[in-house]
Amino acid sequence: MTKHGRATSLLWHTALKSGLTGNRNEAEDLVLRWLREVLPEGVKVTVLADHGFGDVELFELLNAELGFDFVIRFRECIHVEDAKGVVRTAAEWVPRSGRATALKNATVTARRYGLTAVAVVKAPGMKDAWCLATSFAASAAELVKLYGRRLSMERASAMPRTGDSVRACPPLV
Repeated sequence: MTKHGRATSLLWHTALKSGLTGNRNEAEDLVLRWLREVLPEGVKVTVLADHGFGDVELFELLNAELGFDFVIRFRECIHVEDAKGVVRTAAEWVPRSGRATALKNATVTARRYGLTAVAVVKAPGMKDAWCLATSFAASAAELVKLYGRRLSMERASAMPRTGDSVRACPPLV
């Protein structure tokens, strides 16, 4: 995201869908490592990603290896443990009021991977709840707003599909 708040795709990898079978995570990790290589030292990166990307291995790669911040949606069936040791599915943490809630110093999955926070919300009009894993120390409302910016990026970078492949414009680096 730029300083004025617009989310913009900087890099992407074009691949045959048939070639990604069993290799999708490796292809995603390749692009993230490539991004780290091409960015000047000191540039802060925030990865906004949908629930297809929500796994502990990605959180570890982003945080420990690449030094990227993230707000990544994950599935409602994932177990979340709050700082007091209470374990529930993410769906069970979603308040009925429609207001966003943050669980600071939460862990996720059976591996109990530690996160700065987990934010959950199902506002009126939302089809599904947003369960967000993050490396940010921010309010639940701030995290939901930040994650919501992902939608502007998806619309702006919509790529035409041709057959079994995806065509992409040159990266904006």
